[in-house]
Amino acid sequence: MLIELSAFLIFSLSPAKDKLERDQYHSALQAFREDRWDDGILLMENFVKTYSRSDLADNAIYWMAQGYLQKNEPGLARAELERIIKVYPKGDRAKRALARLQILEKDSKP
Repeated sequence: MLIELSAFLIFSLSPAKDKLERDQYHSALQAFREDRWDDGILLMENFVKTYSRSDLADNAIYWMAQGYLQKNEPGLARAELERIIKVYPKGDRAKRALARLQILEKDSKP
């Protein structure tokens, strides 16, 4: 009975948590769509801190890197891209982060 109740509570709470997670991510994404780079970066960082195990965490960090590039802060963008590769090497943004790092490296050479 206790196991069944625990399973019920887990399953009944998960959709609300998932919705909150998606809502927080989409709120941060909206800031980027509105060119509010500082807000977007802050919201995405908060998302990653709260949902570090989310499938969207590497996407959030990638958006942070994009925000830093828009703000002409390539060093911070590079750090975020490296963070993706280090923390989420199997994430769906790892290859894209590596490619973006290579472009940044080319662009920084005279």
